[in-house]
Order: sequence, then C-alpha cells, then structure tokens
Amino acid sequence: MVDNLFGDPIAECVTVKQEYLSERRMIHVELSSEGERLRDEGIRRAADHADAVLPNWGDMAFRAALRYIGRMKGNTFTSDQLRAWAERYNFPAPPDKRAWGSVFRRLSAKGHIVSAGYVPSTDPKSHCCPSTLWRAM
Repeated sequence: MVDNLFGDPIAECVTVKQEYLSERRMIHVELSSEGERLRDEGIRRAADHADAVLPNWGDMAFRAALRYIGRMKGNTFTSDQLRAWAERYNFPAPPDKRAWGSVFRRLSAKGHIVSAGYVPSTDPKSHCCPSTLWRAM
C-alpha cells in the first residue's frame, strides 16, 4: 500500500465543501439579519412619517384594514387590493405607501392575516415584483 502524501482527497474535498457551505450559511444569515433590520427600520420610518403628517394614521389604517379583512374571511388578497379598497372609500393615503407595511406587520402579529404565498404586484411602479398574498383569518 502506498501512502498518499496529500491525505484522503475525497475526505479533504468533503471537509472543504462543508466549510464552504457553513461559511455561505453564515454569510446568508448575516445578510438576512441586516436586510431584515433595514426593512424594519424603513417600515418604522414610513409609519412614523405618516403619523406625523396625518395624526393617528397607523391606528386608523389598522381599523380600516380590519373592516376589509372582515369581508374577506378565509379569502386571499394582496396589499395592492387593500390599498385600492381604501382609496375607493376615500381613506387618506399616507405620504409613502410603504407605511402600509406597518399595518400588515401588525395585522399579521395579531393573527388577523397569514401569508399564503406570493404573486406579482399589480402596481405598475412595482414592475411585477413579488407581493405577499395574504389570507384573512
């Protein structure tokens, strides 16, 4: 039997691959955490700005969304659809539509809605980017 000066190449390859995958997971988790932090900060800033311009906008939007969800029990909808409904009934639009993110986060945290997947946004300015499909509970 001849000794391999470089050790077992298959075992070495597996070890390198495991280390690589481990590093990738760590990088992905770090990036996800930073992305989530920035997302949450953006939602908070948009909501704070909406409340500064339109006092209590967030609470009013939450109550309006509850009315919409009451009509949608068991059915799915998107944020585009809820915003269109709110506009139809002359609900005041926030200075930045991203303020609605805080409303959806609150609705989800309280169990009024659950994510049911993703669909392309119908907002032309969103260029068909994925939009959460919500189920009214």
